[in-house]
Amino acid sequence: MRKVLLFPLLWILFVTSAYAEVDFNSAERPVDAMSTEVVRIIPVASKWYAGGAIGIADISDWWYPQNTVVDDYYRSVGYSHTNGYFWNLMGEIKMYAAYRMREYMDIEFGYSLSDMTLSTTYENGSDTVWSNREVSIHALSASALLRPEEGYGHLVYLKFGGHVSQLQISKRVTGSPANLNTIAAGDNIPEDGISTGVGGLIGVGVDIKTGKLGAIRMELNQLFSVGGTSICKNAFNVGFQINFN
Repeated sequence: MRKVLLFPLLWILFVTSAYAEVDFNSAERPVDAMSTEVVRIIPVASKWYAGGAIGIADISDWWYPQNTVVDDYYRSVGYSHTNGYFWNLMGEIKMYAAYRMREYMDIEFGYSLSDMTLSTTYENGSDTVWSNREVSIHALSASALLRPEEGYGHLVYLKFGGHVSQLQISKRVTGSPANLNTIAAGDNIPEDGISTGVGGLIGVGVDIKTGKLGAIRMELNQLFSVGGTSICKNAFNVGFQINFN
């Protein structure tokens, strides 16, 4: 927990120091008033843009060993796993707004929602049980995007930041056994329910400019400690962003 809290503090310190260096429309003038040196105007370093994206995601640390927990339980009560997998890709939507503080650094604030449905079938003779779970992840994030200065490779960036997220897993067990309620009571994984917490994030992406209007963005990122648990979410998004100035 100390490491999780330390990361956002270091990030805030970094952003604050960078912001202090921004010189908005300032001019460099020669010391000698008689000098013919041309005054150089430093352009405004800030720029707002916002966008949205869709993508796919998965949960990297949950499936092992957690994917075997439910199977092991049903096996212990005489059932076999006959259909469905305790793994699936999540659909994801994302919205974000960003502020370009310098040519090599943007500050981004974002929101993402990822969800999926898991359905697994277990059988014991003529009895069948369906174990279903709805999994959703809400995340608010703040991050710094670092990229090479204008020139080759400027469109590529690295992302570092933190997030506040909520993990929600809703269980539903249906089937034909007479003792279904007893069976359902034992169908549990540690992350069932609602968990909220903070964590870090890293990512890499590219902005493909489409003129002055904006850019197409492709990004691969990872969120650590989703909902304050040991779960990490990996996501790939494609979207479009619009420049405001």
